[in-house]
Amino acid sequence: MNNGFSNKMPLFYVVATAVLCLLSVVSMVLWTAEGDNGMLHSLQQNVTKAISPLSIVSQNASTSSADAQKASEDQSASSESLSALKEQNAQLQAQVAKGEEYRQEVERLTELLNLKDNYNLDGITGHVIGRTTDNWNQTITIDVGTDDGSFVGATVCASYGVIGQITSVTNSTSVVRLLSDPLSGVAGMIQSSRATCVVEGSLDGLIVATNIPAGTQVNEGDIIITSGLGGSFTKGIIIGTVSNVTGNSKDGSLQATIKQTDRSTYEEVIVVKSAGDTGGSN
Repeated sequence: MNNGFSNKMPLFYVVATAVLCLLSVVSMVLWTAEGDNGMLHSLQQNVTKAISPLSIVSQNASTSSADAQKASEDQSASSESLSALKEQNAQLQAQVAKGEEYRQEVERLTELLNLKDNYNLDGITGHVIGRTTDNWNQTITIDVGTDDGSFVGATVCASYGVIGQITSVTNSTSVVRLLSDPLSGVAGMIQSSRATCVVEGSLDGLIVATNIPAGTQVNEGDIIITSGLGGSFTKGIIIGTVSNVTGNSKDGSLQATIKQTDRSTYEEVIVVKSAGDTGGSN
């Protein structure tokens, strides 16, 4: 009995396979022939609609599973890893800040070098290490002294021109009285007319040109330079430009406010030992 059953099984599979193939061929022929509105097309559309919610649910379940896995991985990150990342971030920020400081310092030193070349200055470069904050005593302290060649009476310049004069020195530091100091005074010259003046500081921090000879024409934008008279300041270096004019030129009451720069601070300066002949000193 078992042998008969075994002999019939292959024949059954062959017949079943042939029938399925025939049905497939017939279905394909009918599918092609019936058009979009045929029974087979309608059946496919209905089946697709029926199972589409299941597909959406499956996709959502996969997404939720991935999100849950990522959240689990984030939560499982060790405190050591987080601390290491924070430390690396802090180091990167410090390096960026340090690089920016180097960039700005190079820019400022380049401007000082340009001033040195323009006026053929022989001098010492120093850094500002201290500042006064009151209007009665406007000074800065720099990190060069007698050991570096600094001396009392030396003219001091920032990148835009004269800012003051050294009043006291130690072996390693110098104090500079700024032109804006009320006790400051320098012999100046209006570059266009060659008329002399006295440049003084004031309690409100302004730098003013006074003692301008009667009949002198002074206009906004005129350049004021050191005249070198009296020998207290190196000759021919720019002090600033006239920003405002008051008084009467006929009676000698004329005064001119001098603007040095838009910058309110500076970090490097030049202590001038000597200056060569320049176009500004003629």
